Amino acid sequence: MAIDKYPSVAIGFFSLVPPILAMVLALITKEVVSSLFIGCIAASIIYSIAALRGMVPDVPKANPVDVLFTVMGTKISGNVYICLFLLLMGGLINLISLSGGSKAYGRMAQRWIKGKRPALASTIFLGIAMFLDDYFNAITTGTVMRTVADVNKVSRPKLAYVVHTLATNMCITIPLTSWAAAIVSQIEDSGVENSFVVFLNTVPFNIYSILCFIMILLNVILDFDYGKMKFYEDNAKLGLTETNEDVPEATEEMTMKVSDKGTMWDLLLPIFVMVVLAVFFMFYLGGMWSGEKKSITQVLGDTSAPKALLYACFVALITTLVMYVPRKLMTFAEWINYFIEGMKTMIPTLIILVLAWTISGTSGDLLQTGAYVGELVERSRIPPQLIPAVIFFVGMALSFSMGTAWGTFGVLIPIVVKICSGANAKYLEVSLASCLCGSVFGDNTSPISDTTILVSSSTQCSFLVHVSTQLPYAITVAAISLVGYIIAGYSGGNLAVTLISSIVLLLVVLAVISVVQKKGFIGKASLEIELPEVNKEEIKEEVKEEVKEESQEGEKEGNEKDLFSDPVVSLSQEAVNTSSVVQVPETTPQATENAMQ
Repeated sequence: MAIDKYPSVAIGFFSLVPPILAMVLALITKEVVSSLFIGCIAASIIYSIAALRGMVPDVPKANPVDVLFTVMGTKISGNVYICLFLLLMGGLINLISLSGGSKAYGRMAQRWIKGKRPALASTIFLGIAMFLDDYFNAITTGTVMRTVADVNKVSRPKLAYVVHTLATNMCITIPLTSWAAAIVSQIEDSGVENSFVVFLNTVPFNIYSILCFIMILLNVILDFDYGKMKFYEDNAKLGLTETNEDVPEATEEMTMKVSDKGTMWDLLLPIFVMVVLAVFFMFYLGGMWSGEKKSITQVLGDTSAPKALLYACFVALITTLVMYVPRKLMTFAEWINYFIEGMKTMIPTLIILVLAWTISGTSGDLLQTGAYVGELVERSRIPPQLIPAVIFFVGMALSFSMGTAWGTFGVLIPIVVKICSGANAKYLEVSLASCLCGSVFGDNTSPISDTTILVSSSTQCSFLVHVSTQLPYAITVAAISLVGYIIAGYSGGNLAVTLISSIVLLLVVLAVISVVQKKGFIGKASLEIELPEVNKEEIKEEVKEEVKEESQEGEKEGNEKDLFSDPVVSLSQEAVNTSSVVQVPETTPQATENAMQ
């Protein structure tokens, strides 16, 4: 594939040097931007050397700097709609966050949500509703539901787990997110026709994401926990919801002025407008009403998802202007300022995306890396049925090491497309799904992931506690997902067989964990954990008395009392503040239960 004045050239093994160099540097430095940039430079230099050696037709020599920025400019111009959409999306998210709509939802939740399961169910609902972006989801859901969770005796680690899992997995499940738009553009840039339809077809094969959702539902319905999470949940039943450890500082987005006049409609209506119009513009741009007889698949194949999302996001922005400024939720000057600040938050994402496009162009298009990798796979002895599972494992390792899903997308998607060409074309959609899920695993679990920091801050949960309590759940689901992708490969991509087998296996594994946990066979290691130096029986009695008194006061006052001042929370905070970290040998779930009784 030629780019402007530079035709492609097949140079064999040396075409692998740029992506391998980028991956190795990312693993070593934990910094994806510089790693991708160095990979782009390496690809440009290799291409220039090939030109000097007479390997490139009609190009006697090539300036590596000109090659680099020619490719970069070509890729940006070809993806200008996705760039504009991401910028507008950042502004929209910031405006919605500062409108006060989230705060209004929290006030409603205080009045109506009573009990642990309703509190977690409400968290799930809000996490799904905030699907537009993982940052937006993490900040909004965590901040809004934190106090509600405390009042209803949900531990901070449990809240952080639910918020984080939904924030990351929703982005590759719903095709109207900032992630989806970027992924579609990368798939298209890798030479796949009908890229949006291909992306839609990957969604049912997002085994890791689907099992994560089921895992959360089982946790809520059955009140089932294991590992270190069980310890914190047992303490939460006594009102000890916090972790009493260092919590990451609040981000700039979380400390900006939030209006006190907002309603839930200020949160929900702009999102509703964007979703409805995004669907409308997709069908409109695809020629649904052009007079031609087209099926829905043909319409979606002919549409431009980035352009449709851009149009919808623009109208949603105008909606916020009409809703917020006349009601004085913010002035027009503040609206402009919040919009600009929101766009700034998307700059790091755009940089990664542009560099991913560039290395795809320099290495993939000009040096034909993908074609060479495809030939290697065809000549290898690896069964093609294992391709989805291998890609999932590589994606997990790479994203966990780098702490970013976006960087992993940029490196792996072009390679996956080339591997799944020719005789392996039937594995394309399931392999892309495994690539996306593997990438999300790292974003969901890595200690160096920016989403991990955001969730810890918004839920006010200790960073290390959040990582240590969530990781066993994520690893359980990932291990089952790996088996699921093996089944998908050997079943020829049979969706029903793949999903049913994976779900049944998850239920069996959780049942085994439950039995083993009751027997006291897990959790035997000596752990340094937080244990309040208070008598838990005394806490139980004090909680009962406080709840009784609060109930009597509530009846007298018409139950209009603000739950943020709930005495149970105050008692919990006092107990936690008097706690210390002690060495507890032979800590087991059974021992913890005995201590509570």
